[in-house]
Amino acid sequence: MLNSSFVPARHSARRAQLPRDTSTYNAQECKKQLLAWAARATSVKNAVSHLDSWRESLRFVTLFKKYFPAQYAELAQNPNAWVLNARTRIAPMESKFFELVDHHLFPISVDWMEMMLQEIHDGDDIIPHIPLYSLLPRSDEWDSDAPEYDAIQLLLCFTWNNWLAPDENGWQALYARFIERGATLPIPHWYPWRGEPFALGIETRLRDALMQCHQYVFFELTRAAGYAWLQTAMQVLFRESGNALVDFDDEMMMETLDWTEENIEWLSDEWKQGNKMHTTFWNGIHQMLEQPTICARLIELWNQAWACAPRAIAQVRA
Repeated sequence: MLNSSFVPARHSARRAQLPRDTSTYNAQECKKQLLAWAARATSVKNAVSHLDSWRESLRFVTLFKKYFPAQYAELAQNPNAWVLNARTRIAPMESKFFELVDHHLFPISVDWMEMMLQEIHDGDDIIPHIPLYSLLPRSDEWDSDAPEYDAIQLLLCFTWNNWLAPDENGWQALYARFIERGATLPIPHWYPWRGEPFALGIETRLRDALMQCHQYVFFELTRAAGYAWLQTAMQVLFRESGNALVDFDDEMMMETLDWTEENIEWLSDEWKQGNKMHTTFWNGIHQMLEQPTICARLIELWNQAWACAPRAIAQVRA
């Protein structure tokens, strides 16, 4: 992968607070629903469960009203928007809020959020945390049937230490597919220690310095050739952009974030930059697929970048 000093973003989450003033939540409708619940409740436990679910709904209603006032005002006039579904215990107000967050503030897994709400048990004072998810497959887990697969395979040739680059059979298959597209790919230069066990001590530091030098020159060459998007695309692919949402991985150890204004503001700001990075990534992938000769040119520049330290690399190999 890319060489990077990136440290996953850390953000201190705060527990959401129950709103003190509930008078703004259509008090008459609340009273009506509570009376209806009381009439059909089969036990005290059942009644408490309904009340607890309603309380959870109010937390999201507060956020809904703040971030999407126009949509809130329109939906709040519909009495059915406040009614908790008998099976899922999710009100339409909540579902609409999650949908708007996903479309306008930052990407979330709406289905996962609704699943979490369904799992709130009787008497539990919990708030489902903001459900982040990996926006792209891991670099070596792309579906081979996906249209962008060949472009991703080519980018893997430019990885740190060539660790994830296609093996000989994979390269031959990739080469043949590009021939069909009308582009002949040069054979990339591989680092001499490709596939070897990681070295220790001074040898490791020398290799790291040489690879840093090589990749620095490579990205400078691609930028000068008009492919300034490449470095950003590589950072997005390998989750080394420094952006919490772009780099988020389902296996990443990251503190869960509750639904608070502070966390929403932070994630919204992160996604303003993260969305630009993703757009750059996908635009670059599409260019590589629509103009296969770009892929050949990128490999040529990768090979040219070796001029920075060929003797030193040979000495380390020896």
